[in-house]
Amino acid sequence: MSSIANNKQINQLQNFTTIKDLIKIKYLIRNIPIDIVRKIYDEYIKPDLIYSHLIRILNLPESKKLNYKPLYNIIQIIFSNEIILNFLIKNNKIFNDIYQTHITQNKKTFILLPDNLSSLSLSWLMYLYH
Repeated sequence: MSSIANNKQINQLQNFTTIKDLIKIKYLIRNIPIDIVRKIYDEYIKPDLIYSHLIRILNLPESKKLNYKPLYNIIQIIFSNEIILNFLIKNNKIFNDIYQTHITQNKKTFILLPDNLSSLSLSWLMYLYH
């Protein structure tokens, strides 16, 4: 009985969307002003792409061997993107702790590394894999 109800609901939804409506929607999407397209890309698509890349890097065999260079490269990108940086600070406890130490308090865990971002990168790998 529920599948009959679901089919009825689907048919009702299809009735609301005519070919004319679909053409209008397609036209509107194609003619979105470039500043709005850019904002959507910068605030939603780009951070998602960066975050996906970050996760891939964190799972690399190199990362598990504590080679921080691949992570360091994406960390530089993350620090140039305030949206993804704030997302990580808010949603990743390990990153937030390391960020507080290395950036907010300006303390390197690995003092022989050249900069705070290098130390931050290696610290994150150490938290995950040591």
